[in-house]
Order: sequence, then C-alpha cells, then structure tokens
Amino acid sequence: MRSTDSLRGVRWKWILPAIAVVLTAGLMILADRQYAAFWTAHPRFSDTPWEVQPPARLFEQILDGPGFYFPFPFYYYFRYRDFARLPSVASFWMWIGWSLDRRQRGVRSPLIRSRPRRVTSYIALFGLASFFAWRYFTGLRFNWLFPSMLPWQVLKDVATNPFYLNFSVLGMYVGLAWAAFYAIYFGWKLIATLRS
Repeated sequence: MRSTDSLRGVRWKWILPAIAVVLTAGLMILADRQYAAFWTAHPRFSDTPWEVQPPARLFEQILDGPGFYFPFPFYYYFRYRDFARLPSVASFWMWIGWSLDRRQRGVRSPLIRSRPRRVTSYIALFGLASFFAWRYFTGLRFNWLFPSMLPWQVLKDVATNPFYLNFSVLGMYVGLAWAAFYAIYFGWKLIATLRS
C-alpha cells in the first residue's frame, strides 16, 4: 500500500481538531503558569498600556488562527477561562480538515451550489475579515506600534532584543496577519465566483 493510499483513509476533519485541541489546551495551561510566574516575580509591575501576555499564548494565536479569537460565552465556568476558546478552535480545524477530505476524495463542486448565495456569503466573509484587519491595523496605529512610528530608542531596543515588544503586541500583529490573509482569500474566492 502506498503512502498516498493510506493518507486517503485518514479523516482529517476529526484528526486535525483533536490534535489542535490537545495542543491548545496544553498551551493554555502553560500560559496560565507563565502568567502566574511572571506576577510572582514582578508583584509591583505596571503593564499599562499593554497587557502582559505569556509566550505560550502567542503560540496559541499563531496555531489557531481565527478560532482563537471567538471564545464561547460560558467561559466563567472554567478554571482556565481560555478553555472556552476550544470549541471555536476545534471548529476552525474541523473546517480545514473537512476541506482536505473533500480534496482527497476529488470533490470539486462548491458547498453552496447557488451562485447568488455563494457570492453573498463571500461578500459577508470578506467584509468580516476586512473589518477585523482594519480593527487590528487601527489598534496598532493608535498605540504607535508600527515600526515606522516607534521612537528611535524603542527600535534600538527591539534590534538588540526582538522580544522587547510585549507578546500582546506581537499577538496584535498575528491577529492582523490572520485577518489580512482571510480578507485576501475570501476576496479572491469572490472574484473567482463572479468570473465563473
């Protein structure tokens, strides 16, 4: 049996979310411990105007994309409140896995067969992704967090230590990158649908 044949039997829509949820839950627990360790070591530290964010949380944001930014509303019931993000993370990776499964089976027909409905959904998704990209962009700009706007001393500090910029700031850059990626993706799908 060839490796491509064995990969066809894999149901990515179940494997990817399971792996992502386990990894993300581990990162969330690690982030909680890193956060507690930071405040134990720096009890009088003031993090205004930027929130202190553990490195593990940044890796969650990189790994889980848009799924990370939509926690379910019942997060107060969890010891680790970030666990309320896990259903969204699972949904995001299930969608990617489902797309991979369709490609492996050779399914090329669109999920929404009606062209007007497909155009409407791509417009809505493009608008949502563009809105998030704009919000991240204006947030970074408002706080003077673009390299072109930073004072010379801050640029010098970042050059000598890349982690001088707080991880919450790096998380904003990650959010901007994910939102911009999806705005481009859904814009491209919209144009392709309009041309077909």
